[in-house]
Amino acid sequence: MGLRVLARALLSSLVTRDTVKLLLSITDASQDAILDRLVGGASDDIATHCGRTFLLQKYQESDPQTFDADCERLYLSQFPIDRDRVTVTIDGVAVTDFEVEEAATGLLFRENGWPETGLEITYFAGYVSPDQARTWSNGMTVTLGHFVKPSAAAAFTAPLIFEATTVTGGSAAAAGSEPTWPTTAGTPVASGSNVTFTAREVEEVPLALQDITYLEVKTRNDRRQRMDGLRGMTAESYSEEYGVEAAASELAPAVLRSLDLWKHGR
Repeated sequence: MGLRVLARALLSSLVTRDTVKLLLSITDASQDAILDRLVGGASDDIATHCGRTFLLQKYQESDPQTFDADCERLYLSQFPIDRDRVTVTIDGVAVTDFEVEEAATGLLFRENGWPETGLEITYFAGYVSPDQARTWSNGMTVTLGHFVKPSAAAAFTAPLIFEATTVTGGSAAAAGSEPTWPTTAGTPVASGSNVTFTAREVEEVPLALQDITYLEVKTRNDRRQRMDGLRGMTAESYSEEYGVEAAASELAPAVLRSLDLWKHGR
């Protein structure tokens, strides 16, 4: 079994700085640089603890482990997967007689069974970083590889969001008016003459995981601002003990408990 990353995630954050500032009631930019470091560190440590790469990447995997006794089902090691961007070869020959049975868990089904060797699968797996997806506004600047979500006035397209796959004149360009969004994954649509989007059946980092990441960022920010020597605090009926100062990369106990589901994932 082997796994290669063919295209790495463009961003690494599991929650946006703006979300953190909103929840912390921070209204100016004086702490932006610090919050960016805290968000990045918390996101990386959560991924390391869970043993998963949460954000969307392109992979090539050889000879994954089969799931059932009949060898009809197998799990890819990375998930959730984009069901419309999975390609399979057996001994170098492309095959299409399979289906994505569960995109959320990376489960593939093949009635003829999967071989133990000679199998190679290329696929996209993971969530779109919330920093990588924005809601549509006319004339918005679009960056190659980033995603847009239709405006409230547009037709409902979930679970599809739209990746900027062609940007004329460089890595970013101004879009035109909002297009009529396609409803089939893999379908391209142009906005003006500068940008083409492609429908993708992928999703942003779930709100539950964003909230967990925020909790870790808040914990680290509180720790940063705590007075030297402070080992506990009591307010009305609530109290907490800080003990010895934790290492910067040590996740808070409440965060660790919340990550149990995300660590296993299936």
